Amino acid sequence: MPRPVTFCKAGPKLDRNYWNKHPAKLEYLIRWDPHWGRVALSKELKLPTGAIRRKVDHLKLKRLPRGQRVCYGCRSATVRSEAQKQGLYCPKCFNEKMCRKKRVYLSTNPRLERFRSTLRTIRRRMKAWNLTTDIDVQYLLDLWEKQDGRCYYTGLPLVSNPMVGCGRSHNTYIRRETLY
Repeated sequence: MPRPVTFCKAGPKLDRNYWNKHPAKLEYLIRWDPHWGRVALSKELKLPTGAIRRKVDHLKLKRLPRGQRVCYGCRSATVRSEAQKQGLYCPKCFNEKMCRKKRVYLSTNPRLERFRSTLRTIRRRMKAWNLTTDIDVQYLLDLWEKQDGRCYYTGLPLVSNPMVGCGRSHNTYIRRETLY
């Protein structure tokens, strides 16, 4: 059985008849390359970028102006021309993507994620002052359990924000109502 992909100096090369054998992929390529480009399509079609580039060059497809491109996420909204950092996404899909990206480390234990986030902040600040710390997440979890979620000095219960990511605060604090 012949291999569908061979390698040459320019990178991976598909079998000569590959696009004839897969007309649906060719139609997909012709439809969406002007909107998203070669890299996004190589991920979508699970094909080497070089092979897609060669086919696009052969077909002489051109990218659309940014204001006419369709969003990579929802495939319905147009990408605004002034949205440079949003790339292939409309503003709504871009915000959803960034929230998902921030929640990558979100585990089933929100307290664990909160402590991870706090430790990242501590380490970043300490690095700016050329200091080090040996505190780790497990130590913070053990301390939380040992103190039963209460302040060491006052004994008041600590409250933490249930939402992690997307600009939410990671701080654990004493609720103001309990102070008065």
